Amino acid sequence: MGVENIVLRNRWLTNAVMSRTPPDVHATRGKKYALNTVKAAMRRTSAYPDFVRSHGMQPVLPAHFAEFQKLPVTSKENYIDRYSLSHYGE
Repeated sequence: MGVENIVLRNRWLTNAVMSRTPPDVHATRGKKYALNTVKAAMRRTSAYPDFVRSHGMQPVLPAHFAEFQKLPVTSKENYIDRYSLSHYGE
């Protein structure tokens, strides 16, 4: 079990570590996780690339956070409702 898993299993320890971590570290991790999430959505679904195309963009994997920021913002109305599983008959 990694250190991260040990920390996350203990609320007090999580709070202690997170509150002592510099904000820029949190920001860097957040950007990394956002990029990884978009890349997974592009690779694993047909809905997200279609969503990006519907906004006049090519569905390419962003290499940098600046490219990620150019992607259209999803919402319940424009993505979740439009691409729900019931839409695909599943």
